[in-house]
Amino acid sequence: MENRHKYQIKVPFIEPLESSSKTTASVNYSKALGNSGSWIGCGYIDREGKTKKHINVTFPYFSLVLVIEGKGTYVDSQDQLHHLKKGSVFLRKPEYKHSSHCESQPSWKEYYLDCDLNLYKHLSSFLLPDNKKVVYQTSCPLEIIDNFTSFMEFIKKESEVDMPSVYIKFIELLNSIFNKTPAFHAQYENESINQVKLDLDKFLNQRIDLKSYCESNLLNYEVFRKEFKEQTGLSLMNYMVRRRLDKACTLLRTTNLRVLEISNELGYSSQYEFSKQFKRYFHLSPKQYRVGNE
Repeated sequence: MENRHKYQIKVPFIEPLESSSKTTASVNYSKALGNSGSWIGCGYIDREGKTKKHINVTFPYFSLVLVIEGKGTYVDSQDQLHHLKKGSVFLRKPEYKHSSHCESQPSWKEYYLDCDLNLYKHLSSFLLPDNKKVVYQTSCPLEIIDNFTSFMEFIKKESEVDMPSVYIKFIELLNSIFNKTPAFHAQYENESINQVKLDLDKFLNQRIDLKSYCESNLLNYEVFRKEFKEQTGLSLMNYMVRRRLDKACTLLRTTNLRVLEISNELGYSSQYEFSKQFKRYFHLSPKQYRVGNE
């Protein structure tokens, strides 16, 4: 089912969907996801040497923009100025006031993805580790451009019965974008962070002093913990907690170990402490999680 949501919403600053000319400056392909009320869209815009300003706008849906060519700026809701260039990715979040400006030279070109508010709320819970961040810089723009092109061709030709595949590929594309930014992908993390992550994985069943650990490895704790948070989306302590709980989930799914035994193996002081932390993160007790996976 083709979805003309952008006409229905009637947002005045959105480009036309299609052009009658052979050289299309703006293309959009959108599909409704069955009768769910949700939709997914993607598109390409070439400003053709024209400037474009959005001043204190609030989009009613989610949009992610990849800058292919050009320069510009983005001002977030906290009045922080971000400079945009080739390879930049910025987010237009629903109900999030922001401003943006793209310069006329070099000519601005972009790919974008978008979806409705409800789908965004669902996806942001697991695809956007840092919900405060709105601007990223990709490390592999050519690869991501290829992914965008492939997705546009896919969504253009798919029928309504293929909507599950469109949904899956949409998530895969979002994931590939964030996994190609320095803030999210281990491949682009520096060697120190890679080594620390390997070490912390070995110490999951131990109580370690992270500040002492950094000092013993000639790392400035205050500087490194900020860098670690920036590149992984988690603090050092939260990284250890999540990795420990990930291992707990694996043990609950794949072994017959009692909850007390798993708690001891992961270094918790008591089964109560383990169960309390597990429930805080997953909103299920370890026993409820295990039953749900049988």
